[in-house]
Amino acid sequence: PAGGALLAIGLAYPPLAQLLGQAISLATTWAMTGNYAPQGAKPSRFSARSALNDFLEGGAWLLQRRLLVVLACAICLLNFSISGTLMTLTLSYTQTGTSPVALGALMATVSASMMVGALCAGYLVQNLPTGRVLIAGFLTFTICLGLLPWLPGIGWVGFTLALAALVIPTLNAGLLGFLTLITPNDILGRVQSLIGFVAVG
Repeated sequence: PAGGALLAIGLAYPPLAQLLGQAISLATTWAMTGNYAPQGAKPSRFSARSALNDFLEGGAWLLQRRLLVVLACAICLLNFSISGTLMTLTLSYTQTGTSPVALGALMATVSASMMVGALCAGYLVQNLPTGRVLIAGFLTFTICLGLLPWLPGIGWVGFTLALAALVIPTLNAGLLGFLTLITPNDILGRVQSLIGFVAVG
């Protein structure tokens, strides 16, 4: 919702806010001084070479496990799809002269729907079979995004996008939860970092 409000002010403000958030995240992570190595492992001093080695090691381990590769691809496609859709809609509506307030309201609606979905995600993942949740969620998400080009106006687009956004937290929770469960602790951070890097990239 804050991103939607920023978008109503100007197109440049949401990416600037995201850049600021990432800079704060980098600074606070860099300032962490505790020992976060897995139990029994010796803490190592950070360097670009060690980070690259960890990145490559995580990638090599992941590529040897077909199921994890499929899960990683699903996570990346899910996040790429919603980000790409929102960016495409933002640029399209901007070019057609849609009011910044209407566009901001659209993005705020999608964000609010995702927050509601996040409140339900834990319950759904804990109480329903993960495979069925993922299949139903991906079907809902795909149908909603597939309908967007044929919808008559921004109101219908907002409703359909909100429905798609509602299932995203549950899909992420199911995928990441399962991935966390089946990945050994000593390689988990590297695998998650790799997937996060690819998804955001």
